[in-house]
Amino acid sequence: MIRRPYEYYFQINIMNFISCIGFFDNYHIYRTYSEPTLGKIYQHGYCLFLGSDGKLCHVEFGKYDVETLKDYESLLSNITASNIKIITNQSDVNKINQELKKTTQYYPTIPIMYQSQQIPITPQSQQMTTTQQQYTIQLPNPEAICIMDLPILRKDKIFLPYCSSFFVPYDFKQYSINSFIPTGFLRMNYANFVPYVSIVFEQYISYLANDRPEYINLIKCYLYFAIMPVHLHIQELSKYQLILVIIGGNKSGKELFFNNIIKPIFGEKYCLEVNDELLSKKNYLEEFDNKIFYSFNNISAKSLANKEKKRLVENILSGRHISIGSKIIETWDKFKLVMLESEYVPYRLPENCFVLRAPNDIEKTNNEAFKSIDLLEQEIERDLYSLMHYIVNYCAIDGLSLPENEISLISNMSSEEVVKVFYNCLKTNDIPTLLKDNIEFKRNGKKAINNKDKEIQKMERLYRDSKRVARQWIRDLFEAKYPEFKNTISTSNLYKELTEKFGFENCEGNGGDKCFKLP
Repeated sequence: MIRRPYEYYFQINIMNFISCIGFFDNYHIYRTYSEPTLGKIYQHGYCLFLGSDGKLCHVEFGKYDVETLKDYESLLSNITASNIKIITNQSDVNKINQELKKTTQYYPTIPIMYQSQQIPITPQSQQMTTTQQQYTIQLPNPEAICIMDLPILRKDKIFLPYCSSFFVPYDFKQYSINSFIPTGFLRMNYANFVPYVSIVFEQYISYLANDRPEYINLIKCYLYFAIMPVHLHIQELSKYQLILVIIGGNKSGKELFFNNIIKPIFGEKYCLEVNDELLSKKNYLEEFDNKIFYSFNNISAKSLANKEKKRLVENILSGRHISIGSKIIETWDKFKLVMLESEYVPYRLPENCFVLRAPNDIEKTNNEAFKSIDLLEQEIERDLYSLMHYIVNYCAIDGLSLPENEISLISNMSSEEVVKVFYNCLKTNDIPTLLKDNIEFKRNGKKAINNKDKEIQKMERLYRDSKRVARQWIRDLFEAKYPEFKNTISTSNLYKELTEKFGFENCEGNGGDKCFKLP
């Protein structure tokens, strides 16, 4: 009785191979590989195909790259420990039969099907035609491959993050490659996984939530409804997602949530951080293709002065489709995160948002694990499999009803509100870092700056020694952060608001420059 390739497959130790071949679980491939030899090759971790150019090609499990070799007989014979021959023409048949005549042993004859003509697949036809001829050949312990048993691999790739297969059936015997390769975190079966016991994740989530139980539950539910649709390949689950908004300065540690939790779980190439730098690129639209997670990080009003860019950001956040050339991308099933420095957001957010304010400085908490950001990153990395086990088994039903937002975001600010928001931004961030990230250091008043690096060092030294900052840099930072108020709030009014309402003191720097001493 002929044993089908899926019977070979289920003899494999699933737990040993799950990280390599779990993504290749595809009934269509099993059904197509009705030839026992192909089933044996599949069992050893390889898929053999006809490429779109009519040539033999293969994919090795775990590498996810389509490769073409000149000597397939050696490769296949080595991995299966069998004598495998690939017949391409009549002369090959005659040569092998001539060699076998020299032996005294008798071997039964078997028919071999080979492909004598190959016409490459074209985008117009998407068909491959073959001419079949049958020959009789004698082989010891023969392992024969019929060309017509091989699946055909289309040239185009498709992005299907909710599909469980690397090979996606197009029609009978034709397949496209799924360009989404899930990480080991998303492929692992956590039912029998014994997690490493660690409380770092719990501590970090509690820190972001300011130890509020309802907020802790909300962050866990957010992760649950982001991870489970991809982990279980159930696209409909993604409709329960919410948009998490985290407010915090550059010392709050809020970036760890995206960089050290979201990116490793979903895969860095499928996560996009949307910021001023990205939106300043010429071909920024191309960056939004083939992504499953978007993080909007401190986008300034200056970057969104372009209406097309602002509409793009708002469409993604609202779950509407976006256009990249002639390609339409749906965003309702993509996951979103918003990072802000203050309550000010220069674009419109949908209603399914929840706002959290992280503490000002993560290294000033009482938790020993948070004393060093580098150490915390290492602990989170070590804890990710435990985090996944915890999240996939988390009861997230309570998360469908959001607690009431206690923080109001501001999109249309008055002059008084913008100065208050600006003060909060200065209060919660490292000032030298904020200045280096936002202003160009070209002029100090009417005086041109020739050595930018030297000026930055001078600014950093002045602030570290006495918490003084040149008033010119404060004004430049304000205009960079809120360009729409550049002509609304005069320099003198800005300085007056900061001194009278927020405790800034006028003073002089080491060179006699007019400075502010920050409270």
